[in-house]
Amino acid sequence: MLHQKSKFFRDKCSLINPLPVGFIPPDLTIDEKTKQPRRDVQTIAYLNKKDGKSITFWDIWQGSKTDSIFNSIQPNAERVKHVINIKINPEFPIALIGKQGFADIEGFTVIAEFWIEEKRQPLTCRKYEGNDGIVSEMVEAESIINGEPGIFAIHRKPEKDGRTTFSVSTRSLKR
Repeated sequence: MLHQKSKFFRDKCSLINPLPVGFIPPDLTIDEKTKQPRRDVQTIAYLNKKDGKSITFWDIWQGSKTDSIFNSIQPNAERVKHVINIKINPEFPIALIGKQGFADIEGFTVIAEFWIEEKRQPLTCRKYEGNDGIVSEMVEAESIINGEPGIFAIHRKPEKDGRTTFSVSTRSLKR
């Protein structure tokens, strides 16, 4: 089982316009040199100006197509540090929420470490056969599902017309 991991070290939020005089984002400090807000990007709430909903940096990160970062990383190898620039699509504007209003965001620059941890996981395999051959096959593994211990299963069922149906299911191990 492979787990993609990352650790964010530093971030910089680029604003479209300078911050208004007296603008103070909640729980942020303003860097005196750059006049930019600074804080752990994963805990700040932003405003999606298109739908008016609050979003987090994690929501922005997941929508930014950064998965390719992991393409060159080998499992269980050294961590790799990257500088990532995320431009905000002007069609989906995002703003920093402040006590005095909003500050439109142009993008983010993030410095982070990335790595892949490989963990061997025992599998349970089952095969059910009938008079006409294999009726179904299943592979199961214990895993963490929504933060709780559970079972992840892949089920394969050959059809009479030669096609094969696959299904994936999960179930809780809570008793």
